Order: sequence, then structure tokens, then C-alpha cells
Amino acid sequence: MLSMQSHPSLIAFGGLFSGFGKRSILPSLHLTARFIAARGGKKKPPVYECLIIGAGTAGSCVAFEASNKVFSGNKIAVLERATKGDTNYDRISMPYPMSMGERTLAKASHTFLELPPVKGLSSLLEDRDTIYITSSDSGETERDGMTTLTPGEVAELVPALRQEQIKAAWIEKRTGEFNAVGLRNGCLAAAKVCGVSLFTGKELESAKRDEQQQVWQVTTTRGDRLSARRIVNAAGPDADEVSIRCGL
Repeated sequence: MLSMQSHPSLIAFGGLFSGFGKRSILPSLHLTARFIAARGGKKKPPVYECLIIGAGTAGSCVAFEASNKVFSGNKIAVLERATKGDTNYDRISMPYPMSMGERTLAKASHTFLELPPVKGLSSLLEDRDTIYITSSDSGETERDGMTTLTPGEVAELVPALRQEQIKAAWIEKRTGEFNAVGLRNGCLAAAKVCGVSLFTGKELESAKRDEQQQVWQVTTTRGDRLSARRIVNAAGPDADEVSIRCGL
């Protein structure tokens, strides 16, 4: 026979659900067992609408946009091979050119970067000058929107450069630099608030398309299994490898 002294936790737990109190132990345990049995089955894993591979700048922005405009947050998951303590993203800053080939893209992104629609983020842009240098005799002397510099002028601005190696140089004023790590962290935090699931320290090992169920069956290098209706490959320089692992 059970007693309060030998099984205090069982009795207290049973009493919570039975309503019989401490004197009626067996009915309490019976109801408790039924309660546990009813809830003890394995929970069916969710089928995500979107699984994003990579939680870098691109993947985080996709997670933020998708969770705000396309799917509810709990239908989105992000798979990132780096661990939570990884510091690779803390060193990212990127030039924001306005006169080179990226001019159109840069202008289209300006409003978003200057006034990001992410709670807690201020401007991600910072004014900086950009110097372009060539060590080859290309014969190019002018560039649209830039000021030509002599090798001596470049050496004054950047003393570490070897002046004799500079054949031509230009400076572009206030091209800017955008805080990529701030953009990444802000978007990822906002996405998580919306319910997006983030799996860190886990890398995609393989993915196979189940045409009958119209889902991707994904396995990670740690043995986790995920299901998603669509995959977004935002793995940056590893995007080709991810595609191969998806059988594409």
C-alpha cells in the first residue's frame, strides 16, 4: 500500500487531478495514469511551409519578410550550421557603392537600409569614402561620379599602400557602408518574435522531395528530421553544396 511517506509526489500529483484528496489514493493514481496515457503519445512533427537554409543576412531577411507577409511565423523554420556562440557575423560590414555596377540595386535598397521596418533597428548606413585602385595599365583615367587621385594622394590617405604599385586610383565620396550584422540580427530577432523556429548547430545533410505528399523530407547532420513544403537556399558560398545535397 502506498503512503504519503513512501510516495509523496505520486499522491500529490494524483490528488490534483482526482479531486478525491489524500485519503483516496488508488482512484487518484488511476486517473493520473489515464491522464498520462492520453498525453504520452509522440507528438507529430510539424510540416513547415518554408525551411530556410542559412541564417546569414539573406536567410534572416527572408525569414523576416516571409513571417510578416507570406506565412504565419510558426510555419517557418531556419536551419543554421553555426552554433549560437559563433562570432563570424560580428565582423561583417559591407560597402554601399552608388557609382559602380550595383548602383540600381543600391538605390532600390536605400529606403529599407536608412529606415528599416524592423522594430529596434535604426539606420543601417554609415557615411564612408571609398577608394578604388588598380595596379594594371588599363588606360582608364576617369570614372563617372568619382574623383581621380594620384598615387601620392592615395599614399597620404592610406600610408600602408605601396605607392609604386598604384597605376590609377579614384575616390567616391560618401558611398556608405551598411551594417550587415545589425541587419541580420534585427531581422532574425523580429522573425523569432513572429514564431519562426531557429535551429542552430545543425547542418542540412540531405533532402528528398516526396512528390506524393508534396513536401521535402530533410535530415540534418545531427539526425534531426524536418518536413517542409518548400526550401529556400540561403547558404551563401555553400549554396551549390546545399543544392547537391537536395539532389538538384
